Parts: sequence; structure tokens; C-alpha cells
Amino acid sequence: AAAAQAVIDELVEADRMLAQVAIYAAIAGDGDPFYIAAALDYMAMATADIAAGLYNEAVNNYKEAWMAAIEALE
Repeated sequence: AAAAQAVIDELVEADRMLAQVAIYAAIAGDGDPFYIAAALDYMAMATADIAAGLYNEAVNNYKEAWMAAIEALE
């Protein structure tokens, strides 16, 4: 179980980093503030999900954060 949890933690952290880099790029690229705010909201939801042990939901919120950050630059 501990090994499985370690893998889950690594995957969730990778998703967090991908979303965070996209948000940094959106901010640096003077992206649409509406979508940047949405991305940050999704990041906060993902953090809450992790605290509650809801890893699948966290990954989904990181995906939404990434998508919002990308949308901010379009």
C-alpha cells in the first residue's frame, strides 16, 4: 500500500507541476486575467482534494487549471 501511495503522490505532483508551469506562462505572457483566476481557483480546489485524500479529483482539478492557463494565452 505504501508503494502504491508513493506512486500516486508522484503522479499527483507531476500534474501539479504541469499546471503550475502553465499558470506561470500565462502570467508571464500577459494572459487573460479571467482564465488565470480560474486556473488558480482550480489549483486551490486540487489542494483541498489532496488534503481530503481525493486524488482523482485533484488530478482532474489540475487538468482544469492547466486548460484554463492555456486558454488565458489564446
